[in-house]
Formats: sequence, structure tokens, C-alpha cells
Amino acid sequence: EAVSRYGVRLQGQVRQLIERVEQILAFAPMDRRKSTYRISPTDIRAVNEDAVRNTQALAKEAGVTVNIEMPNTLPTVLTDSTAMSLVLQNLITNGVKYGGSARQIFIRTALARAGNRRPEVQVAVEDHGIGIDSEEMKQIFEPFYRSPKVVQDQIRGTGLGLTFARKTVEAVGGSISVTSNYGKGSTFVLHL
Repeated sequence: EAVSRYGVRLQGQVRQLIERVEQILAFAPMDRRKSTYRISPTDIRAVNEDAVRNTQALAKEAGVTVNIEMPNTLPTVLTDSTAMSLVLQNLITNGVKYGGSARQIFIRTALARAGNRRPEVQVAVEDHGIGIDSEEMKQIFEPFYRSPKVVQDQIRGTGLGLTFARKTVEAVGGSISVTSNYGKGSTFVLHL
């Protein structure tokens, strides 16, 4: 029994270490503007499902349910499917880490039109966790930024995840936005 418990803890620690190394490796070339992406027509449904599948063990271990809501038909999106999957995995992981006692994350994908702009596919990752203080909203995408509250609560992280997400989405022609209510949760939206 003890060996089994240690094995589970070891797996969790290895996953965290791999996540940090991957974030640092992904961030390093971005900072030098040498990243290359394979942009092609992409089925965003498959990207969502891939991201959920790759974070399923982490979510299950934390007791979090990830719900996907999307219409049966969506247009393809010009993006890099691997990069978008990594961005979504990052946002899901954040939802698990900062989700507080609310043990659900929602991924809502829809076709939307904002003002006079072209239609876009929006992928929203929503949690009902600790949220982000309004004074910190401008800093959350800065490299290595971590909220003092998060540091005080000893929630692990590198402060690179949201930087990676923003730079990746912008590199493939999209954008990312966030709305948050402190103490009630956050929603990150990919605009593709």
C-alpha cells in the first residue's frame, strides 16, 4: 500500500517537472523569435478533445471534472493544432490548480462575431476558483509573474504558462482575453 501511494506521488511530481521543463523549453525560443509553427486548417473539436485527454489524469487526480461544450459543426481554423493543444492544456492545468473547491472546468467553443470583425472561433476555458484580483490583471501575462496570494498559498508554478499561451496564440494570428471575478473564478478565451 505504501509503495502504491509513493508511486502515485512520484508520478504527480514527475508530471509537474515535465510540465515545467516543457514550458521553459517552449518559452526560450519564443523569446528569441525563432519559433516555427505549422499553420493549416485545423479541426478545433479535435484540438479540444486532445487537450482534455492529455490533462485527464491530472484532473482526475485532483477530483476535477472537465466539461466540453461545442456545437456539432464548426468551421476549420487556421492554426497550429499542436500549439493550440498545448495552450489549452496549460489553461486546463491552471483551472485545476486555481479552481479552489469548485471541482469543474468548462471548455465552451463557439462561432462568434465581434462587432464588424470577421467571424471567429472562440474557445473559452472557465473555472469557478480563486479568480484574479483586478489589480493583477495587467501582469498575469508577464514572464515569471506570480500573484503574491498564490505564492503565499504555496501553489506551484513557474509564472510562464500564461506568457506561453499569449505568445503562442498571437504567433498563429489569434488573441487571448480574460475575465475574472476575484474569489469566483476566471474565463480565458482564445480568439481564433
